[in-house]
Amino acid sequence: MKSQLIKDKWEMIGPIIKGKAVLDVGCCDEAGTKEDKRSRFLHHRILQEAKEVIGVDISQKQIEALRCLGYVDIILGNVETINLNRQFEVIFAGELIEHLSNPGQFLDNMRKHLDKNGLLVITTPNRFHFYQYVKSLITGRLPSYKKDMPFHVCYYDINCLTALGERHGFKLVNSYYICEKLTTLKAKLFLQIFYKFRPDFAASFMAVFKKDGRH
Repeated sequence: MKSQLIKDKWEMIGPIIKGKAVLDVGCCDEAGTKEDKRSRFLHHRILQEAKEVIGVDISQKQIEALRCLGYVDIILGNVETINLNRQFEVIFAGELIEHLSNPGQFLDNMRKHLDKNGLLVITTPNRFHFYQYVKSLITGRLPSYKKDMPFHVCYYDINCLTALGERHGFKLVNSYYICEKLTTLKAKLFLQIFYKFRPDFAASFMAVFKKDGRH
């Protein structure tokens, strides 16, 4: 399956979640607490388009901060084990799976929460990101992902994420490479051309799965 190159993941996410009952897992983001960055807060955008939304996150501190701003639909829970006793038309996991200790257990749990014809949408950094390769070659060190949030513990490409999904009852239906926002003229001139021919070196990607009827 050939993956399409896109500049904004929302152009694909928006139509998928529009008018649907959505489970947004790992939904907290510091951008949601800052008015000037609210447009980057995907949970906020999902709330505007979906029929119904429930958010789940493991950070009590961030949930409390967002609840104070009116995001009352977010509950505290571990996405690998939580049981909401219902199913959803779409499950969205944005920049989450790379933080999980048990990604297979997470997929098994999400399969239980996805209805028969539902879609699981996963976005994650691309382990073949061009900038990270160049940085590693120059510095001689592997990229560091030390942030305030839990460290990344695994790096994915479309092939290995597809294989992982298949092991846990999912079938890939669409995939997209996401080109990072290019800020300098040199980057725009070079990377826009480069990604056109080698989109598999883009910063991140999105995989859309459905349940595999054979499981």
